[in-house]
Amino acid sequence: DSLGSAVGILQRAIDIKADYTEAIEKMARIYMGLDRYEQAYECYEKIVKTNKKHAGALSGLGQLCQIKGDMGMATSYFKQSLRIDKNDAKTNCGCANTLFASNQYAESAEYYRKAIQISPEYVEAHIKLGHAYFQISDFDEAAKSYTKGAILDPTLEELSTYLRNVVENISDASVRYEVRQILEKRIQ
Repeated sequence: DSLGSAVGILQRAIDIKADYTEAIEKMARIYMGLDRYEQAYECYEKIVKTNKKHAGALSGLGQLCQIKGDMGMATSYFKQSLRIDKNDAKTNCGCANTLFASNQYAESAEYYRKAIQISPEYVEAHIKLGHAYFQISDFDEAAKSYTKGAILDPTLEELSTYLRNVVENISDASVRYEVRQILEKRIQ
């Protein structure tokens, strides 16, 4: 298959130049796509051994730890990556996801907000920020986040459920009105 061919080509490039970081990182991403996580982990570790400040490799290690269910290590890798490149929306969201999974909802909301500041149309970050706000009982902010997600991607069916779950707990009348308007549009 084509991915297998790509791995072969990248491996030949790495054989020629053992510290060819770009090729090693591409190979790690291919392994991730093939669910060959051990090989991906080895690639990212190889990069970090030669360059402890490689944000992409640290973020990749965070993703792999998240897949394994080690949220503490995943968060650590994501935060290390963000100290090097704080403007990576996906890494901010990845860090937020691991914090959320560890029931650290307020801190996860900070990272979702950072991801949105970097990439304002990042629908997943808006939705998950809504979940974090919901968990800390900030229903107005949850509704605003879900509403933004619904505006950015009107096709996401689950947003109607999230909005219905939060609408009765909203204290701000204008936010409640906006949520009801969106729900009515979704019904039509």
